[in-house]
Amino acid sequence: MSSRHSPALSFFLMVLVLSLCLGGIYITRPDPPRPMAPAPAPAPVSTRVMELKAVPNLIRGWGDLHAVRELSLVCEQAGMVAWLHPRLESGLQVAAGEELLRLDPIPFELAKARARATNDAAVASQAALKSRVLGARRALHTASEQESIAQRELTRMRQLEEQGDASISLLDQARQAMIAATGVRESAEYGLAEAENSLRASTASVAESAAGLAIANDALRRSVVRAPFAGEVGSVTVALGTWLIPGTPTLRLIDRTSLEAKILLSAEDCTAIKPGQGVSLETALSGFLHGEVIGVDPEIRMPNRSRMVVVRVDNSGLVVPAGAHAAAIVDAGTKSGLWLRPSEYTVTDGDLRVWVLNSTEDAVSARLLKLGRPIFEASGQTWLPVLSGLEAGDKIAIDNLGALSDGVGVSALN
Repeated sequence: MSSRHSPALSFFLMVLVLSLCLGGIYITRPDPPRPMAPAPAPAPVSTRVMELKAVPNLIRGWGDLHAVRELSLVCEQAGMVAWLHPRLESGLQVAAGEELLRLDPIPFELAKARARATNDAAVASQAALKSRVLGARRALHTASEQESIAQRELTRMRQLEEQGDASISLLDQARQAMIAATGVRESAEYGLAEAENSLRASTASVAESAAGLAIANDALRRSVVRAPFAGEVGSVTVALGTWLIPGTPTLRLIDRTSLEAKILLSAEDCTAIKPGQGVSLETALSGFLHGEVIGVDPEIRMPNRSRMVVVRVDNSGLVVPAGAHAAAIVDAGTKSGLWLRPSEYTVTDGDLRVWVLNSTEDAVSARLLKLGRPIFEASGQTWLPVLSGLEAGDKIAIDNLGALSDGVGVSALN
């Protein structure tokens, strides 16, 4: 028996089958082709060809300018300040030997008078002893002559007694006269020796009293404080009536007509610096000054391996105050080599890299660099010597370095 379907059911089944076929075709269709991304534009860079050249080797350092001669004047005696220079203030210009202050002179003058009196007494005693020595020498001479006469008389009496022309009593008298004359001579010798010893002691006393007088004179002289050299008064620490003891500071004296700067430089830089070499110094107060190297420390100072360079500056016009800070520039000639500016390389993870253009100048590659110590031009431009990584003739990118990497395309602007 045949079954019959309604037309509506048949249409529905046909639509369902068609829908399933179309859905399967859509699901299994291939993806449409996607458009390619445009290639990145080459990075624009300025370039420079590396070439050997000489650049000025200006060595820079810093230091303070101090007066070559400056000292703190101290009091050398104890006493009260009785007089001060009427204009004794900071900045006063004084001449060498000019009096600056005096202690009360009365104790020193009394000590000098006492020492002079002692010396005069010693000199007078010495003169009296000299006269005594002279008298003792004359007495000894007379006694010696008398002894010689007595000796001759004794000899003559002995001869007469042996010939029977003189008695024993006359010979005994001659012996007694000889003994007496010898005693007188010995006594005169003892007196002379005693007088000479006293004279020597008196001479020592004269020398001692003369030294005491010299000490008193020196103490009186040192009770006055004078300027040992021409200069300017710095700080003053005394006033009238102040009691001073030896070693008490009174004031500072500064001669800033000549200044010195002690500048620490690297040991390597110091090899190019010699005594007599000119130095340019700049201070905030007076602009540029001319100086001269007068010495280089022979010893390397640790831990920064530096050496001290001493520079002398003429400041006869008193333009620069002592203690001014100065920047020093030493012209050490020129250095030849390949040079880079700090802006012409990059630092990544501690490595220095420079970007070198390939032969077609359409891409760059990185090279590791080793650089030396920088030098500075007068304008302040810094140059670093290339120790390895580049050769003369290499063309490098010098700007837009942040956009570069190995093999990236570039467009050279020059």
